[in-house]
Amino acid sequence: MAVMNNTLPTTHVDFYKYLLVLTEAQIVKLRNIALGILSPSSFSNAEIQDLEKDLDRALAGNQQ
Repeated sequence: MAVMNNTLPTTHVDFYKYLLVLTEAQIVKLRNIALGILSPSSFSNAEIQDLEKDLDRALAGNQQ
């Protein structure tokens, strides 16, 4: 699943779908986005693409 329509997450809520695969550091970053300390753009495009791939793998593993 690629980043849908090249639409990047714009709020902390958009990142919730990745909770299953976020690292501890990414969870802290997401918390800081939710608190308004960081911008959603603090997640790089490459990092978001990696999250998409990790999520796809995790969901595929759950279906087996």
